[in-house]
Amino acid sequence: MAAPSRRSAQETAAPARRKASVRLAGAHDPATPSPASLLQDAVNDQWREAARRSAEPAKWSRRRTAAFVTVTCGGFWALVALGVTRLAG
Repeated sequence: MAAPSRRSAQETAAPARRKASVRLAGAHDPATPSPASLLQDAVNDQWREAARRSAEPAKWSRRRTAAFVTVTCGGFWALVALGVTRLAG
């Protein structure tokens, strides 16, 4: 089995001494989409595809709507009545 080679200090420090060249974007530089925009587009495509394939109807039946309104409003007014009786009594 070969012994691991040791790097010299100059070889090890060489990547740290490299300077990245930074420049301002010019008016004629090609536009590149950001990773965030690409991710948002992919998520939107998935949601659109899922909505298209969904077999669930978009509307509730009249009976279900009436039951929901009755329970919700009835619960609200019951809480209001309970609050008034607690405050008054």
